[in-house]
Amino acid sequence: MAKPPKRIDPEAQLAADMRELMGYAAFRRFLFTMMGRSGISSVAYGSEVATSYSEGRRSLGIEMLRLADETLSVKTTDGFPFAAMAFITNEALRSQPQEQTDHDQDDEDFSIERR
Repeated sequence: MAKPPKRIDPEAQLAADMRELMGYAAFRRFLFTMMGRSGISSVAYGSEVATSYSEGRRSLGIEMLRLADETLSVKTTDGFPFAAMAFITNEALRSQPQEQTDHDQDDEDFSIERR
């Protein structure tokens, strides 16, 4: 008789998945984009529907950063995902195309043709 498949704890699986995903630069850049689009830097107060919608987006963005933060070895004691934010921001800034200087342009104009 076949054994039933072993059940995996969903929280343990999520933690393992986040550890793996945080190892990918593309995922860190995705989280940086999500950070901006979720509006985590804004504060939503009031009772209007639009305010509730904004607060929901913000809360989800913060929760995703907390999941990412839990995978890192450095954490803050206050529970805010600042380590993850720094790690993700560093990746996004590192991968941004840099402005070209005049010196760089000179190098492109000069090429050695091989025969």
